Amino acid sequence: MAIHKRLKQKVCMPMFMAVLLAVFCNTALYADQVRTGIVQQSLGRDFGILVGDVIEHYYIVQVPAEFSLTPASLPPDGELDYWLLLLDSDYELISESAELRQYRLHFTFQTFYAPLD
Repeated sequence: MAIHKRLKQKVCMPMFMAVLLAVFCNTALYADQVRTGIVQQSLGRDFGILVGDVIEHYYIVQVPAEFSLTPASLPPDGELDYWLLLLDSDYELISESAELRQYRLHFTFQTFYAPLD
């Protein structure tokens, strides 16, 4: 039993070190890249949502400077599901630099469903 355990440790340790080295090398290669995606979000309250409530979501999205957001890329207003309606969607450019752009996205939803429990 002890021999099997030592053999397993000998095999796993080099693999672990190789993976760890790959992660550190990958991090060093991409350290100068700008973080993209959702930087900040506000989803309103997590509980206490009632039928007919208006729910507002805000997102701050960061993209490389060569990309831009267009109104056509936002979802159209209207029914998303039988219980959820998208009332409004809009965006604004809040900052711009040589490396990146930040947009503030705003979505307004309204709920229309009450489960029959």
